[in-house]
Amino acid sequence: MLAVALVAAVPAAGVALAQEDGPEVFVSGRVQNEDGEPLAGLEVTLIRTHKKMSLWRSKRTVSESELDRATTDEHGFYELRTHDDGSFSSYFLRFYDPGSFDIVRYQVPTDEDLTRRVRRGRDVVQNLVVRENPEWPEVVEHVERFGAESPRGQVLRQIGMPEKVMHPDGAQPENEEWWYYRRGIVYKFSGAKIIGEHRFDPVPPPPQLGGGGR
Repeated sequence: MLAVALVAAVPAAGVALAQEDGPEVFVSGRVQNEDGEPLAGLEVTLIRTHKKMSLWRSKRTVSESELDRATTDEHGFYELRTHDDGSFSSYFLRFYDPGSFDIVRYQVPTDEDLTRRVRRGRDVVQNLVVRENPEWPEVVEHVERFGAESPRGQVLRQIGMPEKVMHPDGAQPENEEWWYYRRGIVYKFSGAKIIGEHRFDPVPPPPQLGGGGR
């Protein structure tokens, strides 16, 4: 009788676990640019958040954990899966990853809140159109001018247009300094070569630049 009772208890535990996790939910979609071209190789991450109350500080904190991750295929499609877990506060879809997102060409998308749709236990379709940065045409123009393989062209393609270009007093006309205040770096050029760089704590651009002057 004892053996029979133990065997009967196993399915009951399994059923309880399945009910706690909820049904499996598939999250899929397509990522394109404004011209309708697919963005391949983009990392898409499904994230859940958990809110905790700190009794010591009487403060609410929010922690994130990654549920699933996918890379868009050559046609821009992706697919993720998850289960609804009532112990977590919310579910978000993130289309930004530092290793795969082109921040020079495209604006970083905001996270998409999927909480209500995941809670329903139904499959979710979330498409995205990624917008170009307003300065992208200017970056393309300057990269073509300097050459994609040149030091200046590579800097432009990696971090975009400088927020300020300076010609130091007494320096040769071909000497320039490219200031990136928000990134905390200045590149020093002499002709086609980089002759130095200096790093500092990132700061807002000077007020006279208005956030993106030259």
